[in-house]
Amino acid sequence: MERKIDVDLLYSKIKDSGISFRELSKKTGISPAHLSMMFNNKRNITVKKLNKILEVMKIDVKDISTK
Repeated sequence: MERKIDVDLLYSKIKDSGISFRELSKKTGISPAHLSMMFNNKRNITVKKLNKILEVMKIDVKDISTK
């Protein structure tokens, strides 16, 4: 069964944590501009970048995915 990532939920979890895009950028190696474009649906989130974000944020993919 295919799961879809809820980008809005991921964004909410990041914002709720209090981390800024600048800080997330430093921890993931993804530029703040690229992060912004990903969360504004102007760029796709690759699996590699998603995994970096989830690892840094300590979020389980199950917590942001839907069936």
